[in-house]
Amino acid sequence: MTANTDWTTIEPEVSAAERRRTARWGAFLFRNRGWVPVPFIVVPLFVPGHSSAAQWLIGAGIIALGEAIRLAGVAAAGTVTRRRSRNVGRLVTYGIFAWMRNPLYAGNFLIWTGFVVVSGVFWFLPVALALFAVEY
Repeated sequence: MTANTDWTTIEPEVSAAERRRTARWGAFLFRNRGWVPVPFIVVPLFVPGHSSAAQWLIGAGIIALGEAIRLAGVAAAGTVTRRRSRNVGRLVTYGIFAWMRNPLYAGNFLIWTGFVVVSGVFWFLPVALALFAVEY
């Protein structure tokens, strides 16, 4: 290191765990997280499932709860946690973050689960759980 090093621009070193295949897949999925929910739309359209009015109500409730949790997280964090870099200014511990570590992930999980319930394609739930676990 030289004396002229700008410490604010140095990215943390990548650990051995982050070099694993599953971590690389997770990083890929996370970078493309805008497209990851597409199977939750495509699978119910092309795979026959049985859906009742009760499933629609329960699924819509789960989706609404997930979206409410996400919105509370976005409202509490604002732009503090919105980074493409690994350098984050401070840890958010107020609002819904006082109750859970990452309400955006929890909200996403509930939204994905709600869409599975609405579609009636319940065999897709373990696939969604695995995809979610690898992504996040």
